[in-house]
Order: sequence, then structure tokens, then C-alpha cells
Amino acid sequence: MSLPDFAVADLAGNQVTPASLRGRRVWLILTRFAACPFCSLRLHEVIELHDEIANAGVDVVVVFPSAERRVRLFVEKYGTRFRVIADPDKRVFDALGSEKSWLGQLRASFHVVKTMKAMAASKMSMFGVDDAMHRMPSDFLINADGTVAEAHYGESVDDGIEVRKVLAWASGG
Repeated sequence: MSLPDFAVADLAGNQVTPASLRGRRVWLILTRFAACPFCSLRLHEVIELHDEIANAGVDVVVVFPSAERRVRLFVEKYGTRFRVIADPDKRVFDALGSEKSWLGQLRASFHVVKTMKAMAASKMSMFGVDDAMHRMPSDFLINADGTVAEAHYGESVDDGIEVRKVLAWASGG
């Protein structure tokens, strides 16, 4: 399967389309809103392991459904070194079939320890919710030829592909 068509700009002003992603392996992460503590916790791991991920030949591209100013604040607070996209019109989310689920929102409440850890680690104000609270995260592993190796649609707000799985995919495993 190839990526459906979309066109957005990253925070540096570079156009991002399926064609522009060809030539390298890409981990495309569709998050929830920029102030989401679960996304912050998850992306913290990606930030910490960015060099290992990049050295494995994988480019990370993260898309937020938030306003650009909120996404820039996230980048400033967390010091991201991967490509980041603010997509408040949800072009990428719509093209890739991003899902919403109240049940998925509820599932996270049963992960008490993870919820507390996410809330404590978040550097963003929870009052910055600027998208549907029940949006589920999605991840896509995209081969260098532009085909989708794996599409993962989260079943809860804290669900996503783990870094170790991305590294295994990058090494051909």
C-alpha cells in the first residue's frame, strides 16, 4: 500500500508530501494535540533515542493536529530534532484515516501508573487542548520506495509503535 496524497508544510516551511518522503525510511507519527501528556511521554522516548533511530536510517516525522503556535511551543520545550508538522486542518489525519474513540480515551484511564507518569512528565499545560480529546494516535512505517510497511492505529491514547520495533524494521527484522 502506498501513502494517500496529502500536502502540508513542516515547521521549517518545507513541503511534505508522500513523494517528498521517498528515498529514506520514515516513521510517520500522528499524535493527539500538542498538550497531550501521553504523546509527550511517548515522544520523550523518541527524542532521547533520536540518534539511534537516525543512525538506523529512519527519519522521524511527527504530525500534530494542533495550531502552529502550540506545536512550536512543544518543540521549544522538548527540544525535538526531527521534522514536526502542525496540521490544524487535519489534512494528513484525514488522508490516513486517523480515528477517534471514546472507548480508547477511557482505556487509558485504567493505566493509572502510566497516566500519573505522563501527567508528571508533561511540560505542556493541559489547558491547551485544541483537538478532539478522543483522537487516537497512529503510526506508519514507510519504506524508502514510499510503500507502507506497517500502519498502526492506536486503540487507546497511549498506544503506538515502540522504538524497538522501529529499529527492528530498519535493520530488516
